Amino acid sequence: MSELVIRPDMTNVFSSDGGSLVTIPAYATQSSGVDAQDRNGHSTQNVYVHTSSPNTGDPAVTTHSPYAPGPSFEYHVPTEKFLIPLNDYPGECGFEIYFGEKTMSAPKNAQYTFSSMLNKLFVKMNVTCPIQFKCNLPPPQGCIIKATPVFKRPQHMKDIVTRCPNHKITDNSTPSHIPVNHLVRVEMPSNRHTVQYNFGADGRESVSILYEDPQVGTDYSTVLFKFMCLSSCVGGINRRPLMLVFTFENVDGQVLGRRAVEIRICSCPGRDRAQEEKRTMRRDNPNHFREEGILEIADVHDGEAHTLLGKRKRVALDRDDDEYILKIRGRENFEILRRVKEALDLMEYVDPRQQELYRLKEQEEGGRLVQQIAARFLKREQQDHHIANNGAMLQPKHLRNVANVPTNFEY
Repeated sequence: MSELVIRPDMTNVFSSDGGSLVTIPAYATQSSGVDAQDRNGHSTQNVYVHTSSPNTGDPAVTTHSPYAPGPSFEYHVPTEKFLIPLNDYPGECGFEIYFGEKTMSAPKNAQYTFSSMLNKLFVKMNVTCPIQFKCNLPPPQGCIIKATPVFKRPQHMKDIVTRCPNHKITDNSTPSHIPVNHLVRVEMPSNRHTVQYNFGADGRESVSILYEDPQVGTDYSTVLFKFMCLSSCVGGINRRPLMLVFTFENVDGQVLGRRAVEIRICSCPGRDRAQEEKRTMRRDNPNHFREEGILEIADVHDGEAHTLLGKRKRVALDRDDDEYILKIRGRENFEILRRVKEALDLMEYVDPRQQELYRLKEQEEGGRLVQQIAARFLKREQQDHHIANNGAMLQPKHLRNVANVPTNFEY
């Protein structure tokens, strides 16, 4: 009776028949007949072996084996990453970015403003915006700061951020050494700084500038940036959330630090910052104003408390993002209110400068209309006064004529 014995190392298979052992290669094909000889020279026929061992390295067997490795190839590690991380990484040098003193709010006419609550930069188009950088430890010589715009949402991260066709065509003031389709530009003297506009392997646009140590008496090194398109431009950013990634790299292209900040390029940075901060606060704590109002009126008399509480509730419920439905009776009234609604919606997309010009024009026209009405009123007053004066002058003569009429006058 034959017996199969498989070693744990799965290298050899032995068949014992009456005390004699036969050595069989472990790379025999699965469920195949093997002719072998025992130690006494007797041939043993039809010894079936089913091996589950991995390849032993024999090329004749590994060709058709299910455990044969795939064709060998050399994997080249890409030197450039197509997806840029959006997290902050100060690195060993302690790379930091600074936008100036923190402010609670910004005026509507501000050219740029940074919201620490949102970690977001609001800036006008084609306006010089200073951004400051520093390293807590001295970095190697020849390091650069690379600014790369990237879309924030995952479904848009692979898209290239570039200017819209309208601004690229109408831009005639761009120097010849600056690509016209670059969104981010650096406004620094060329004799002091080295600025380079880059195109990645995937077409991604970025701008690099040589890092300089802060000057004496300052903690940060300042770089002037410009953004050459609006976030609302169709064919460009198209209202998609935008991130600006600053990477601190050495001469070999190795990233030593990274800072990412969200950016919105708009026509009124102060207004947009206030609106977004208000929406964020109301979303995070919708009952904030109501709870604050109840605490403030806790020591007020009962009659005054009810009045103030009602006011607080109305203020808390009056939100910019709430939607209301009006029930209108009559087609004509509906058309009038629809035009008013469209005008209010379109006001959000009108440049504040155009709004000011419109208001000034309305004031001038209103002033001229008031002057015309006042002139007509004065003219009518003068006419009435003239008529009244003529009547006063004729009254004595009329009375004299009446007095001279004889009493016995007959008709």
